[in-house]
Amino acid sequence: MVLNARLTGELESLLNEYCERTGSSRSEVMREALAMHLKANMRARRPNLYSLATDLIPSAGLPARQSRDVKRIMTEHWRGKRAA
Repeated sequence: MVLNARLTGELESLLNEYCERTGSSRSEVMREALAMHLKANMRARRPNLYSLATDLIPSAGLPARQSRDVKRIMTEHWRGKRAA
């Protein structure tokens, strides 16, 4: 696949200087930089429901609590306690 990118003059100069020092091609450096950037950002993606609820789950695990207690705790946490 061919991909074009517009670079600022400063970024182009840095890329050319880096390629001269390392003997790498511009395409090779761009592929490596893009791969590193994408891998780093994929690890930092949105948390899932489990990771959001880990502070609500006891360290002994869910069997340590009755399911109705877990449901009540989660409901209170996300909706807030209702006025009695």
